[in-house]
Amino acid sequence: MKTFLSVIISLLLLNVAKAKIIHVPGDQPTIKAGIATAIEGDTVLVQPGKYVEHISFNGKGIVVGSLFLTTRDTSYISQTVIDGDTSGKVVFFISNEVKTSILCGFTIQNGLGGVFCFKSSPTITYCTISSNSTIDTLENGKGAGGGIYCEHASPTISYCTIYGNTAYGYFAWGGGIYCCLSSKPEITHCIISNNSSVPYYFATLGGGIYSRESSPRILNSLITNNKSSMGAGMYCYWYDNTEVINCTVTENINSIHSSTVSIDGHSSIKIANSIIYGNTGNSDVAVNDVFSSIKCYTSDIGTGYSGGTNISSNPLFIGSSDYRLQAASPCIDAGNSLWVGWDSDLNGNQRLWDGNGSGVAYVDMGAYEYGSQSVSPLYLTHNTGDFKMSIFWDGSIGHLSSMTALGEGCEFKNNSDALYAGGLIFGTKSAGYVNGNQASLGIVNDFINIESIHTVTSMDPEIDYISETAYNDNNAAAPYGVSVSQEALSKSGDEFVILKFGFTPTSSSLKYFYAGIFADWDVGAADGYSKNLGGYDQSRNLAYQYINDRSPDPNYYGIVALSGMAGAKIAADTGGVTMRETALQRISTFENDTITEIGDYRMWIGSGPFTLKQGNTKFVYFAFVAGTDLANLQANADAAAQKYQHIITDVDENEVLPTQFGLSQNYPDPFNPTTLINYQIPKGSNVILEIFDVLGRRVKVLVDEYKNAGNYKIEFNAKSLSSGTYFYRIRTGKFSAVKKMLLIK
Repeated sequence: MKTFLSVIISLLLLNVAKAKIIHVPGDQPTIKAGIATAIEGDTVLVQPGKYVEHISFNGKGIVVGSLFLTTRDTSYISQTVIDGDTSGKVVFFISNEVKTSILCGFTIQNGLGGVFCFKSSPTITYCTISSNSTIDTLENGKGAGGGIYCEHASPTISYCTIYGNTAYGYFAWGGGIYCCLSSKPEITHCIISNNSSVPYYFATLGGGIYSRESSPRILNSLITNNKSSMGAGMYCYWYDNTEVINCTVTENINSIHSSTVSIDGHSSIKIANSIIYGNTGNSDVAVNDVFSSIKCYTSDIGTGYSGGTNISSNPLFIGSSDYRLQAASPCIDAGNSLWVGWDSDLNGNQRLWDGNGSGVAYVDMGAYEYGSQSVSPLYLTHNTGDFKMSIFWDGSIGHLSSMTALGEGCEFKNNSDALYAGGLIFGTKSAGYVNGNQASLGIVNDFINIESIHTVTSMDPEIDYISETAYNDNNAAAPYGVSVSQEALSKSGDEFVILKFGFTPTSSSLKYFYAGIFADWDVGAADGYSKNLGGYDQSRNLAYQYINDRSPDPNYYGIVALSGMAGAKIAADTGGVTMRETALQRISTFENDTITEIGDYRMWIGSGPFTLKQGNTKFVYFAFVAGTDLANLQANADAAAQKYQHIITDVDENEVLPTQFGLSQNYPDPFNPTTLINYQIPKGSNVILEIFDVLGRRVKVLVDEYKNAGNYKIEFNAKSLSSGTYFYRIRTGKFSAVKKMLLIK
């Protein structure tokens, strides 16, 4: 089952060297002008307001978004409006755009059609598309797709409200969404309501959705109160193959007593785990010719269909316009879980919830899961194509230490999982104590999650998937008082995943601090892990394991200490003591043992020592890598090191040294809760970089140390601060500068 995120997609603007942020109207007066100056990977960030214009992405893989991107505040969707002024369609994707062309966080309104997609596959997310109208005459043929028009197009449309749009005229089809000619849109977590196909002379089709010769997938969505002559909810025609999964289709109105979901012209649609009930017209569904069919899988279709997987019962909605289920609903725990491909319902609550208290969780029918709670996923899986690895919210890697069946582990080139369990460990030499999370080696979970694991959208063309979480060591037997931010970064096509850990001591400064990774590799799984061998490549800061006879898994697996290797150990056991007593030594001392005997080995690798100042964050990087043989593993380790140099947030040694002191404007700005501050030092100096609130009170010291000449950037995390204006000041020798930034939560 693939994971479909239920949390808000956190489109934060990250530390990217190549991409830039174009502010509208700060940098450019209009959205159109911002797009014109943008290049691949850029973000056009739009302040609240009404923008009367028509925009086209011009084939660019860019993000165009409101402040919802930086704040996750959905109120910015209604505050940031692109208005078509009834003079044309509002947004065009007509230049072969792909998923990296992202429209996010707007209200699209008052156009002669809202969004027009032709031979493109963009991403449209968290938008309200409303009050748009197409007008057709016999001459112009423009009556289709009031809200969204798709022709030879496969957009991803998620978390959108498509409301109050109209297709009007002789051939008025698809008031909400129109699909034709091999379009394959994926429509997830959307509300499609109060759209109309209004006839001028002929009957109109598909008030909510019209699909012809296409294959749309409609998931976890509500289709309600749409109107047309026929197929008020949905009309499927001419070799159409629509899929409707976990949707609720109700209270749609057919004006000539037709069906709400109408299938015609050699079409075949699949309906699974859905409720199609309580619509006005002749029936809820209808197959209008002998060449068409419905394939129904555990659904509640009121009228027009009978079959062994259809219950045809009153779903017992809570009430008017509230289509959640009452406790007595026959749709609770009545779905087929094989059809679930995401983890949340329309409200962002967990799927596969035991709503009827039977002790077994099954998916409910319809768009809403009864009694479930807001999703906070335990893990996310990075999948680059050949390399796949699960990352957890508590520092675990591969599998959750206390539940090794949870998570997909680490797989390479479709071989079996090679990682039984892994995780972050850290500690100090003076304390002789390490925090960890490997229950299988005598350690309880020392970490407490303080931020759910979620994804953010990368603005860096070198990174296309990022997962984030945060935790602290307050649950440890002897906590240091360290908060940990965790990022995992991957790119499709790479054969590695980079882990970035940020360590911030909150109670006192720490000396001799080491950070490391523990990995219990089982290359070959049950068929071969007892025949594992291991090795080191000190020149690459790489430790690795493999199965000696290369069967059943011929691949090599390893970990690179990208911030420098302070210690490493591959051992067949824990030395007869718990990992708390051994791990610090094993990540701080390099033991280059020659491994000649096969066995079930475990690996430790670490970086350090570091001095952590109270309140300051130190970032440490590792990479999990794989390869088809040792040479390929080493090549992938080199590629990971090169990628690390690209993303590192310390000095960029490849840049020309600055000729004068400087302090740059932070980006993103506004921000929530992190932003980057760049500064330039032409010669070695003691540098102090401080944050002040509007009353002049110092709230943070980011830097207070000697720095060599170079270009620097540092991340400021304002998670503990309230929204408002702040100032940052740099002092070094005779140079001093102050700039302003805005935190919006």
